[in-house]
Amino acid sequence: MRPLLIAETVMTPSTFVEWLTGTGLLVWSHRSLRVLHSDLTVALAWEPSDADPILAVGVAPERSRFALVGPRQVQVRSADGRVRWAVEHGRVLSTGWPRPSCHLAGDDLLWLFVPDAAGDQLVVLDASSGGAEVDRRPLQTVEGSATFILDANRQHVGLHIAVGPETCLSYRWTTADRRLLGGCSPGRP
Repeated sequence: MRPLLIAETVMTPSTFVEWLTGTGLLVWSHRSLRVLHSDLTVALAWEPSDADPILAVGVAPERSRFALVGPRQVQVRSADGRVRWAVEHGRVLSTGWPRPSCHLAGDDLLWLFVPDAAGDQLVVLDASSGGAEVDRRPLQTVEGSATFILDANRQHVGLHIAVGPETCLSYRWTTADRRLLGGCSPGRP
C-alpha cells in the first residue's frame, strides 16, 4: 500500500517547525512565523517590519497572541501583530548557538529559557500585566538549548535542555501562588 498525500506546504530555508499541542504546527524563521492547522492551512501568519531577528516564538493555545524573543527583549503581540508589551530579558543573544526558548501558557504566564555563559536561567513573566517578572531560577546548565514540553493535564511545564553532544537535563515545573515550584528530574520531564 502506498502512502496517501493528505496535505503539503512550502517552507522557507532556515525554518524551525514545532508541534503545539491543541494549537497546531508552529513554523517560524528569524523573519516570519506561521501557525498551521492540522490540514496545513494557515491559522496565523506574521512577518516583522523591524530589523531584530526572531530567536524564539511561543503561541497562546487559542492563538490570540504570540511571544517573540529577540536579541535584547521579549515581546507579546496580539494575533494581528500589534505589540501588547515588550521588556528587556537581561542578556544579549545572537542567532547562533545557544538559542533561547519560550512557551506562552494558557494561564497568562510566559516561560522563558535564557541561555548564558554565566549560567542558564528560567524566567517566568506575567503575560497579562506587561511582562512583570513572576519568578526566575538559575539552572544547572551553561549555554544550553531548551525545549518546553506541556504535560497532558496542563498542570506542569517540562523543560528539556541539551548541553552538549551527550548530556541532557530535564526539569518539571509548576507555579503556585505565582512562584516556581519543581526542579530537576534526571532523564525525563
